[in-house]
Amino acid sequence: MTPTGGQTGIVFVQTILLWSGVLMGAVSAGLWIADTGPVPKIKGLRRWLASSWVRLSITGWREIPKFMNGWLAGKLQTLIRFGFQDADQGVAFGGLIFALLFVFVPVAAAINFLFGGSPFLFFYYLSILGVLGLLNFAGEWEQAKIFSGLAATYLGISLFLIIPLYVLHSFTEVTIRNVFSHAVLKSVLVAAFWYLAAYGIGLMIDTALRFRGKNPGHVPWARFAHVFLAALPVAYVLTFMALLAGHLAVGDQSPLRTWQIILSSSFLTALSLPVTLSIMILSAARKIPGEKGSGLGGTWAFGLSLMAAAILSVLLGYGMHAGTERAVSWQGAVNILLGLKADGGGAYLGPDFWVMRLPFLPLAGFCFIAVFGFICKIAIPVIRKVAGKGILLHRPFLCSALACGVLGILLAGGGMLLGPS
Repeated sequence: MTPTGGQTGIVFVQTILLWSGVLMGAVSAGLWIADTGPVPKIKGLRRWLASSWVRLSITGWREIPKFMNGWLAGKLQTLIRFGFQDADQGVAFGGLIFALLFVFVPVAAAINFLFGGSPFLFFYYLSILGVLGLLNFAGEWEQAKIFSGLAATYLGISLFLIIPLYVLHSFTEVTIRNVFSHAVLKSVLVAAFWYLAAYGIGLMIDTALRFRGKNPGHVPWARFAHVFLAALPVAYVLTFMALLAGHLAVGDQSPLRTWQIILSSSFLTALSLPVTLSIMILSAARKIPGEKGSGLGGTWAFGLSLMAAAILSVLLGYGMHAGTERAVSWQGAVNILLGLKADGGGAYLGPDFWVMRLPFLPLAGFCFIAVFGFICKIAIPVIRKVAGKGILLHRPFLCSALACGVLGILLAGGGMLLGPS
């Protein structure tokens, strides 16, 4: 019996494309509405859009990938810097840390202990309270400087590394053993502890470098590590989203979840971000302040990124089941990557296929923004001919609405053409 499009997952891909087209259409409508809205409330965004359209209009066709990728790479670096490396400078981070480490986790540990659970975390928090009390008194004594330093180190390692890692392990175990639908929802909450554990490791790296008199921001491998660590909690959630995609695509009621799958997917998916970002920065370095140019062409950057993502994907396909009864060969991993069954016997877009697609997401983002840049570049002479040369400066929202509308039509059209045979 030949599998139908629904059984192979092709119908699911078609649905994604159609809904992506609808989403872009909604974005287009929103931008068109913004074009008619009050100027003062969106003045800054209007100015930024206008300058972007003008810069794109004077950018050569061959330079568009570099231009667009340089913009995206810069935005990703800024997001990682403020959302991870320098997160402790924000009020929201302090509130999250306090709520999780000083309210939620200790209360949960106490309840768990009272109902017969593991006493480790409960007594560990008691030790932290004891050290805090001693540190409060020792801070007044000049002779207790050594003890104060050791106590502060113990508290820092405990709150930013040991406790987050312990809770991360416990909660991830729950998501693995839980009902699949509940696990998908809980993964977003558990990601907070992945974030804290990653931040703690990053903090230790920065502290060690500063102790040696080095600025972490000027050490290439440290910046690479920070991007990797920042991507870990996102990769963890995306793993469950990929399993959900496989569940919806082929009707797998309870996709397999093991520590091996979760760790392999999370680590290799997270690794794909700094690898892809580093390659794209080399290509678009002249567009990013503080980065040195390399002369790496845009085509080479996409080619190298594609090769790196494919290698990580095959490693993921092989490693997430290695040594188990569901182990596949290297050729089987390549077959799954190509959208086939492990034995090569026909199309099958199951959970493993979607998990193996995760290392391609950073590259997909850069490809998407480059394609969108070309769409905008093509639209510029048409828009200027119809509405005049000044439209890029005076009505950038309308220009963006038209470009998003075209992209939405292309996505929806691709979905309709993809229909199962």
